[in-house]
Amino acid sequence: MPLFQGPMASGSKGSGKKGRDKDASRLVQISKALTSILRHTAVDLGLNIRSDGYVSFEEILSCSTVRKLSATLQELERITEESDKKRFEIMRCDETSYIRAVQGHSMKEVHEEDLMTPITKEDGNFPEVCVHGTYRRHLPSILRQGLVAGGKNGQTWRNHVHFGSREPGDERIISGMRYNCEVAIWVDLPKAVDNGIPFFVSKNEVVLTPGIDGRVPPRFFIKALDVRTGECLYPTAPKLQAMQEALATREIGTAVTYYSLRRSAQRSDVVP
Repeated sequence: MPLFQGPMASGSKGSGKKGRDKDASRLVQISKALTSILRHTAVDLGLNIRSDGYVSFEEILSCSTVRKLSATLQELERITEESDKKRFEIMRCDETSYIRAVQGHSMKEVHEEDLMTPITKEDGNFPEVCVHGTYRRHLPSILRQGLVAGGKNGQTWRNHVHFGSREPGDERIISGMRYNCEVAIWVDLPKAVDNGIPFFVSKNEVVLTPGIDGRVPPRFFIKALDVRTGECLYPTAPKLQAMQEALATREIGTAVTYYSLRRSAQRSDVVP
């Protein structure tokens, strides 16, 4: 049975007026620029970004990237308020206003413990689930080496692996899983935390972890399902699973892939 009946988050496509469409397009441009600055480029642009991710509105508005768009304070406030994924947060302190991205950073100057809330047994703040969305083409490498922060780009692109905190298809999910992901991977969060992997939850309810050396190993996976059909992709048949574990233990490397193991299991009349 499909886990997703349709996109988890999608805007309506009503025609609207040209003026309204132009306004929306402009706000999208500003939002993308703001996302890039607050997640990735503030330091390179010479902005003073705090360890909790905040940058003053004054610096943002004077930044060349934003200045080219002639963005106003009111537009930044509107984008923050209307963001479907609640990407941004505003704080006012000592008559100075600041803005930050609530997650998704690559800058090492932003510290996760200042930006987000740690998930701990003591606080008992474990989310409903911890589930990562991905695509079929990435599954072989994920089952081999685990979930990697930033994917193929590594931690230069993202400091953390991102997870949804609700079941796939739950309309309350606003961020943490792309609406068009093909595979959902559930992680045993209590087990991972017990093994010393730090996890955090952001303001928009995304679960994040830097993992162990940038990875969440496969031994913490509970299951992986095709989100459209509900097909179980992991764990697979017992013989295949044992072969995969042997592969990981002996560190055979990439010479033997998930799919070659699958074919081997099928030739042995084992149906994954």
